[in-house]
Amino acid sequence: MSKFIVAEGNEGAGKSFFLSEVEAWAKREDKRLFSLINFAAREHRLPTPEEITGFDVLLSQEPSPTWIGHAIRHEMIQNHDRIYTGKQMGEAWSLDRLILYRRVIRPALEIGLTVFSDRSVASSLIYQPIAEPDPIPLEDLMALHGQRLALETQINHMAIYLVDPNESLRRLADRKKKDDAVFEKRDFIARVDERYRSDWFRKLF
Repeated sequence: MSKFIVAEGNEGAGKSFFLSEVEAWAKREDKRLFSLINFAAREHRLPTPEEITGFDVLLSQEPSPTWIGHAIRHEMIQNHDRIYTGKQMGEAWSLDRLILYRRVIRPALEIGLTVFSDRSVASSLIYQPIAEPDPIPLEDLMALHGQRLALETQINHMAIYLVDPNESLRRLADRKKKDDAVFEKRDFIARVDERYRSDWFRKLF
């Protein structure tokens, strides 16, 4: 029976630990794991549904690790003088999810894989309505095709990792791999933390 399990949280809160624990669990339980992250790094594309057949577990991430997701990670959320608005980010994430869910996530669930994902549509609902300039209203964001498809895909379990904003910044500073993302500011991290803890978010999921 398929399950969709996702990790959410503010910056530096421990989602990488979640992914490493999934890999350790799969190895310990002799599960055949398909890492979307490793596949994309090797092939520079997303797999077809046929390529994930025969596996027990899919390890994914959002944004996706290639194509539109790569542009989001290495262009849209980087600190530089090319500014992308909350609305533009919402639209980009939506298109990325439309392809990711049609091509990978939903086929994996349909054939019975357990899908673990570093972030989900929940991240967009937390981040993009407060991303300056021109944040996208939550209702408009949820109406976009890719976000809607993701919201229609049942999440069975959501692990939310949260740390104090000051601790978040300390962990980010200690990282060997620097993302240098526009979200890595104390005030923004504090707002993210507040939104994850809100009643509306808990009711939605």
